[in-house]
Amino acid sequence: MGSPALLAAQSGKVLLAANQSSAAFYRRVDVGGFVDDNGSASAAWVVTATVDWSRQIITSTSGSYEIAAGVAQSAPETWTNSTGAIARDNIAAILYVCQTGTPTLAAFWGAEAEPGAAVSPTDDEISAGLGHNDWVRAADVLAASTGAAAVTITVDNTVRSGVVPSGFDGDLATTEAAFNA
Repeated sequence: MGSPALLAAQSGKVLLAANQSSAAFYRRVDVGGFVDDNGSASAAWVVTATVDWSRQIITSTSGSYEIAAGVAQSAPETWTNSTGAIARDNIAAILYVCQTGTPTLAAFWGAEAEPGAAVSPTDDEISAGLGHNDWVRAADVLAASTGAAAVTITVDNTVRSGVVPSGFDGDLATTEAAFNA
């Protein structure tokens, strides 16, 4: 088969690995930036994400920014449980939107789901929803709404921009024998 054929046979995986590498490099949290819940609340089935974060340095497509630590900052975007009476979950990507040259806090909510079935919004969904790619994900926040004024918040910092996803190497075979295995 030889090296060119081995590479050609895995071109989809090679492109995926290159795209993941670029995304991790051009949109990332460089230093600090861990997010914690600070009083996220639900009122009349409307959930507002309120978070703290440590000082951080981020890089987006428009440049690098230093962001001072924040305390009890509420993202302006909210999620309304559309059922109004049934327990539902949703995940918000907590973002810094950098398009204006000054990063601003935002929450990009995914689709609500049955308890335990919510999924995080994808990078493509976020970019399409914002209409641009100039943003950095600081964390995801799972909101489990169990009542009109009852919500449980779980913060996931492992999804921050720049954290290279598992399988980053695309599981590329480096030998013909490994490819055929």
